[in-house]
Amino acid sequence: METPLETGDSFPTTQWSLVGRAAAAATPEQRREALAALLARYLPSLRRAIAILGFRSHDAEDLVQAFICDRVIQQNILAAADRTRGRFRSFIFVSLRNFVFNQSRARAAARRSPDRLVSLDDDGLRDAAPAKDSARDAFDEAWTREVMAHTLARMRQQCERARENGSRVWQVFEWRILGPATSGDEPLPYEAIAGQLANTTPIQAANLLVTAKRMFGRELRHVVAEYTRDSVELEEEIRNLKQLTA
Repeated sequence: METPLETGDSFPTTQWSLVGRAAAAATPEQRREALAALLARYLPSLRRAIAILGFRSHDAEDLVQAFICDRVIQQNILAAADRTRGRFRSFIFVSLRNFVFNQSRARAAARRSPDRLVSLDDDGLRDAAPAKDSARDAFDEAWTREVMAHTLARMRQQCERARENGSRVWQVFEWRILGPATSGDEPLPYEAIAGQLANTTPIQAANLLVTAKRMFGRELRHVVAEYTRDSVELEEEIRNLKQLTA
C-alpha cells in the first residue's frame, strides 16, 4: 500500500506516484497538494538553470512562474512524463529549457535578432549550445545539493533518535566530514576528538566515523530510491552524485 504524501524534511515516498497525482489526481485539492510538494523539490534547480542561461534574478523568477503556470498547470505537461523513458529530472529540465528558449526567440524575432537569445530586459544571452550545457550542469548541481541536504537531514534525525550514541556519531561526522567539506579545514584528528568526547579513545572515535559513513550511505540510498525507477538507475544515480560531490 502506498504511504501518505510526505512533506517537510523528507522527499516524497515515491516521486513517480507524486508526479501521477500532480497530473491526474481525483480532486483539484489533491492535485495542488502533490504539485506543491513536487515543485518544492525542483524549484531551486529550475531557478539555477535559468540563471545560468543569462537572466537576471527578477526575470528568472518571472520565467519560473510563467513556466509553472503555462506548461505545468495549464498544459499539464506532467501527464506526458513517462517513467519508462528516463529520469523525471531530465524531463522537467528539457521542458523548462524549451520554454525559456521559445520565450527568448519570440522576443528576439520581434527585434529582428533571430540568431541570438535575448533576455526579458533586452540584455544579450550567450549562444544557445554553451548555455544549454552549462544550464544542465547547474540544474544537476542544484539537484545534488537538494539530495545531499535531505540525506543529511534524515541522518541527523536518525542520530537524534539514538540519543547519546547518535549524538557522538553526528559530532564525529561533523568534525571529520562536514566541517572540512564546508570550511576547507583539515579534519579534526582522532586524538583531539577523543579529548572532546568523554570516555572515548582515538580508535573508538574512528569507529564512530565508520558508523557515521554507513549511516550516511544508507540514508542516501533511501533518498535516491524515492525518485529513481529501479535498482540499476539507483546505482547509476549514486555514482553520478559521488562524481558531482567529489
